[in-house]
Amino acid sequence: MNRSLISHASVLAAGLIWAHGAALAAPATFASFHNDYRKTPKLEQFADAAAKSAAAPEAAARAFLAAHAAAFGIAAPDDVSLAKTQESLLGLHYHFAQTAGGVAVDGGEVVVSVSKATHEVYSAYNNFFPGAPVPAKRRAAISAEKAYDAAWSDLKVHGKLQDAPQSKLVYRVSKKGEFRLVYVTFLATQAPFGAWASEVDAVTGKVLERHDTAIERKATHKKKVDPAAYHGPVADRAAAFAAFS
Repeated sequence: MNRSLISHASVLAAGLIWAHGAALAAPATFASFHNDYRKTPKLEQFADAAAKSAAAPEAAARAFLAAHAAAFGIAAPDDVSLAKTQESLLGLHYHFAQTAGGVAVDGGEVVVSVSKATHEVYSAYNNFFPGAPVPAKRRAAISAEKAYDAAWSDLKVHGKLQDAPQSKLVYRVSKKGEFRLVYVTFLATQAPFGAWASEVDAVTGKVLERHDTAIERKATHKKKVDPAAYHGPVADRAAAFAAFS
């Protein structure tokens, strides 16, 4: 059975076992669902517990995630792992990051919020992407250096680097549930001026998109830079990297 096709009614009605006892957890008092290819819950909230649980907060979060795995579309335990923990006034928030074959799934995570007062889960944000990449697209055919080359050429860089270059290999998931292995490169350059993020297909080496993240972070009245409008010589990428380091 495809876990991503679990009905809304069955998710809300399902009894969920907690690690600190055999009792069934109360159903969610609120639930919203994804409106893309996923039919899984996006946000669930639960009523406050009457008494404090004996379980430690992290143990409660892990038990909750294990109990909700099928409802959230998580097929295997190693599809998620604890990436970070944040603290707020009311609770502790455990961020479980999604991976596929050891590669991060961009944006894929489940955040389980546990009350400091009761050690019970009161909220869960589920952005897990059910499914898996097809075998032919599970391994990068190009290196990170080749991805830098592709992004550099696409940007037509003709100025110095302003910050250290960065790259990461991730899966991007489309609205239809298709997994694509890509390198995301970050190049801050003087010309074209900007802090450019480029998405390069890790199988074909094709640049899929690029955008200036500096414009996203801070509003500006300056004219938007279009790298395609430049028709002069392009700087040597390897030399520019060497000069910066």
